[in-house]
Amino acid sequence: MSLQEQESEIRVELETRKQESSELAQKLEDRTLARNSAREALESKKAELSQLESEAKVRRQERDQALKQLTSLSSRLRSLEELEKAREGMANGPKKILDWSSENGKSFAVLSDFIEVENGYDSAVEAVLGHAFERLYAQDATAAFAALQFLRENDAGSAAIQIAI
Repeated sequence: MSLQEQESEIRVELETRKQESSELAQKLEDRTLARNSAREALESKKAELSQLESEAKVRRQERDQALKQLTSLSSRLRSLEELEKAREGMANGPKKILDWSSENGKSFAVLSDFIEVENGYDSAVEAVLGHAFERLYAQDATAAFAALQFLRENDAGSAAIQIAI
């Protein structure tokens, strides 16, 4: 092989290598752009994740608050059910006035609403207080007189009413 042939082969090889080098440089640039794009996407997803975690934290706090409120309302319901159950043995007159008052926007309270008795002592407290345990307390004389008038007109029994001063 002559020198010119060798030179020609080397030139062809050099051109091939330049072409390959150019292609590799283009691939490197493409990969760098793809990597940068992937990094940006990753940062975007991290920010989105952070936002979602914050929202989840708020939702958990709202859920916890709702559970507390539910617990409170459930407790209040149980108390009201116990109060209603406690009024089962109440005389007819006080029961009728309490029903009438809730329908007519009047406010009455029963002494038993204000007394809390430990289990086992309720019978003793009822025995000591007797009928006073069913005594009603009215906000004003007008409500008391209206309630007594209701009992008289409907022959619904009797009740002791004390007027708050």
